[in-house]
Amino acid sequence: SHLSHLHKPSFLSGADLRYSNSKLWSFTTHDWKVDWEVEPEPNKHCARMLINHTLCVFGHHFPLLDMNVVARQVGPGIVHLFISHSVLGSGVILHCVTPVEPLLQRVAHSIYFQARVPAIIPKFILRAECVQFERDVMIWNNKKYISKPLLLKEDAAIARHRRWFAQFYSENSPRFTFRQEGLDW
Repeated sequence: SHLSHLHKPSFLSGADLRYSNSKLWSFTTHDWKVDWEVEPEPNKHCARMLINHTLCVFGHHFPLLDMNVVARQVGPGIVHLFISHSVLGSGVILHCVTPVEPLLQRVAHSIYFQARVPAIIPKFILRAECVQFERDVMIWNNKKYISKPLLLKEDAAIARHRRWFAQFYSENSPRFTFRQEGLDW
């Protein structure tokens, strides 16, 4: 699945997928358990993802490094990542996505944590999250747009997400098929 392939390798190996499986950083891996769902009415414009993150170092799981995240996507432009940790407490990462032009977006990441947590910790968490996000960007920048892609059973969440996201397009929204003639949308 997407999470295992892109996000299991250590964030220390960087965002470039050509090097993310580097032997140098193979001593640490991320494990993700995820459940995604659309919120009920009147919030059908929101989706929620429950994420359980564990980190293994030299093949051993250290529960102290576990983190639970509730990611709430509000339409196509805002994501709140509510972080919960047994020792550090709670915090939130905000993603604000602004379209600039077709196939180009500006994304701002902001993090807020409890004041008692030393600033270096949220900065570290935000850096790790940004590396993982940049891995997704590499995929987005190189993917092919197919109207009815063949998806594996493990990719069922992608199909559900596409169906949910379709509500944000109108009949007048430009279609990607226009690109066949150029980039003048």
